Amino acid sequence: LLVMGLCHLGFLVRFFSRVALSGFITGSAIVTGLSQMKNLTGGPVPTVRTWRSFAWGDLVDAHRAMTVFTSVFMLGCLVWLRQAKRKPGAPRVIKLVAQVKELVVVVYGLVLVL
Repeated sequence: LLVMGLCHLGFLVRFFSRVALSGFITGSAIVTGLSQMKNLTGGPVPTVRTWRSFAWGDLVDAHRAMTVFTSVFMLGCLVWLRQAKRKPGAPRVIKLVAQVKELVVVVYGLVLVL
Protein backbone atom coordinates (compact mmCIF):
# COMPACT_ATOMS: atom_id res chain seq x y z
CA LEU A 1 0.00 0.00 0.00
CA LEU A 2 2.84 2.37 0.81
CA VAL A 3 4.45 1.76 -2.59
CA MET A 4 1.10 2.26 -4.31
CA GLY A 5 0.69 5.58 -2.46
CA LEU A 6 4.16 6.75 -3.40
CA CYS A 7 3.55 5.82 -7.05
CA HIS A 8 0.18 7.62 -7.07
CA LEU A 9 -1.72 4.48 -7.97
CA GLY A 10 -4.80 5.40 -5.94
CA PHE A 11 -6.79 5.82 -9.14
CA LEU A 12 -6.91 2.01 -9.40
CA VAL A 13 -9.51 2.01 -6.63
CA ARG A 14 -11.98 3.48 -9.11
CA PHE A 15 -12.06 0.14 -10.91
CA PHE A 16 -13.47 -1.66 -7.86
CA SER A 17 -17.20 -1.57 -7.26
CA ARG A 18 -18.63 0.12 -4.18
CA VAL A 19 -19.93 -3.23 -2.95
CA ALA A 20 -16.48 -4.82 -3.17
CA LEU A 21 -14.86 -1.92 -1.32
CA SER A 22 -17.59 -1.91 1.32
CA GLY A 23 -17.19 -5.65 1.86
CA PHE A 24 -13.42 -5.31 2.15
CA ILE A 25 -13.68 -2.49 4.69
CA THR A 26 -16.35 -4.30 6.70
CA GLY A 27 -14.31 -7.51 6.69
CA SER A 28 -11.23 -5.61 7.84
CA ALA A 29 -13.20 -4.05 10.69
CA ILE A 30 -14.55 -7.44 11.79
CA VAL A 31 -11.10 -9.06 11.73
CA THR A 32 -9.61 -6.14 13.68
CA GLY A 33 -12.44 -6.19 16.23
CA LEU A 34 -12.21 -9.93 16.78
CA SER A 35 -8.43 -9.76 17.15
CA GLN A 36 -8.90 -7.23 19.97
CA MET A 37 -11.36 -9.41 21.92
CA LYS A 38 -8.54 -10.89 24.01
CA ASN A 39 -7.55 -7.40 25.17
CA LEU A 40 -11.16 -6.32 25.68
CA THR A 41 -12.10 -9.32 27.83
CA GLY A 42 -8.78 -9.74 29.62
CA GLY A 43 -8.13 -13.34 28.69
CA PRO A 44 -8.42 -16.04 26.08
CA VAL A 45 -11.47 -16.10 23.85
CA PRO A 46 -12.88 -19.40 22.59
CA THR A 47 -12.58 -19.96 18.86
CA VAL A 48 -14.31 -22.40 16.54
CA ARG A 49 -11.41 -24.85 16.92
CA THR A 50 -11.07 -24.56 20.71
CA TRP A 51 -14.77 -24.29 21.60
CA ARG A 52 -15.07 -27.79 23.10
CA SER A 53 -11.70 -27.88 24.87
CA PHE A 54 -11.86 -24.29 26.14
CA ALA A 55 -11.40 -23.90 29.90
CA TRP A 56 -14.69 -22.15 30.70
CA GLY A 57 -13.72 -21.86 34.37
CA ASP A 58 -11.07 -19.30 33.39
CA LEU A 59 -13.82 -16.86 32.48
CA VAL A 60 -14.87 -16.36 36.09
CA ASP A 61 -11.76 -14.96 37.79
CA ALA A 62 -12.01 -11.53 39.42
CA HIS A 63 -9.55 -9.73 37.12
CA ARG A 64 -11.37 -10.81 33.99
CA ALA A 65 -14.74 -9.85 35.47
CA MET A 66 -13.44 -6.35 36.23
CA THR A 67 -12.03 -6.02 32.71
CA VAL A 68 -15.33 -7.06 31.13
CA PHE A 69 -17.27 -4.72 33.46
CA THR A 70 -14.98 -1.79 32.61
CA SER A 71 -15.24 -2.47 28.86
CA VAL A 72 -19.04 -2.71 28.91
CA PHE A 73 -19.33 0.38 31.12
CA MET A 74 -17.06 2.43 28.83
CA LEU A 75 -18.99 1.36 25.73
CA GLY A 76 -22.19 2.38 27.52
CA CYS A 77 -20.67 5.79 28.32
CA LEU A 78 -19.71 6.29 24.66
CA VAL A 79 -23.23 5.47 23.50
CA TRP A 80 -24.80 7.71 26.14
CA LEU A 81 -22.53 10.66 25.31
CA ARG A 82 -23.19 10.22 21.60
CA GLN A 83 -26.95 10.28 22.17
CA ALA A 84 -26.68 13.24 24.56
CA LYS A 85 -24.80 15.22 21.91
CA ARG A 86 -27.71 14.83 19.48
CA LYS A 87 -30.47 15.58 22.00
CA PRO A 88 -31.83 19.11 21.50
CA GLY A 89 -32.63 19.81 25.17
CA ALA A 90 -29.36 18.51 26.64
CA PRO A 91 -27.43 20.83 28.99
CA ARG A 92 -24.53 22.69 27.44
CA VAL A 93 -21.97 20.95 29.70
CA ILE A 94 -23.08 17.54 28.43
CA LYS A 95 -22.77 18.72 24.84
CA LEU A 96 -19.26 20.04 25.51
CA VAL A 97 -18.20 16.78 27.17
CA ALA A 98 -19.74 14.85 24.28
CA GLN A 99 -17.44 16.72 21.87
CA VAL A 100 -14.45 14.92 23.43
CA LYS A 101 -16.27 11.74 24.49
CA GLU A 102 -13.46 9.39 23.47
CA LEU A 103 -10.95 11.24 25.65
CA VAL A 104 -13.40 11.32 28.56
CA VAL A 105 -14.00 7.58 28.34
CA VAL A 106 -10.29 6.76 28.17
CA VAL A 107 -9.44 8.96 31.16
CA TYR A 108 -12.41 7.66 33.17
CA GLY A 109 -11.45 4.08 32.30
CA LEU A 110 -7.89 4.67 33.50
CA VAL A 111 -9.17 6.15 36.76
CA LEU A 112 -11.59 3.24 37.21
CA VAL A 113 -8.88 0.63 36.66
CA LEU A 114 -6.27 2.32 38.84
